[in-house]
Amino acid sequence: MSTYFYIDAQQRQCGPIPPTQFAAYGITPTTYVWTAGMAQWQLAGTIIELQPYFSKSQLFNAVGIRPSRPDSNLVWAILSTILFCLPLGLVGVYYSMKVDPLYLQGKYEEAQAMAKKSMNWSIAGCITGIALAVIYAILSIFLMPIIGAYLQYAIMSLCAT
Repeated sequence: MSTYFYIDAQQRQCGPIPPTQFAAYGITPTTYVWTAGMAQWQLAGTIIELQPYFSKSQLFNAVGIRPSRPDSNLVWAILSTILFCLPLGLVGVYYSMKVDPLYLQGKYEEAQAMAKKSMNWSIAGCITGIALAVIYAILSIFLMPIIGAYLQYAIMSLCAT
């Protein structure tokens, strides 16, 4: 494994250090690095063999590539809230409202995670609402004769007195 010299925040040449210690020294994809065999200093994020040592969001910021905005799933979260399960749908709305601000701040991985959480909570709200409706229907079918018999008995006992 090659070791790299780098330019620190005070514009001083430091190193050499192995890429496994980049995080400890605060080296980001926008830090200039050099090693034997390189003609000139380069941004660390542009060197292919160094990319595994940086997170995806750091690389996107360094290279200037912006990933597509994840779907916030706000419509699904609102529908889940209104039609199926209020508490779980509201959690979905909360997470979906965090997607766009995180994306605009350049926190792409966090925005993607919030979008996924929003979808998961919306789906959980839909499943819970449907399950509760099925349970209610089943209980209504089985309890209706019992309730009907009780009401008939209560009415007859009131009329008999």
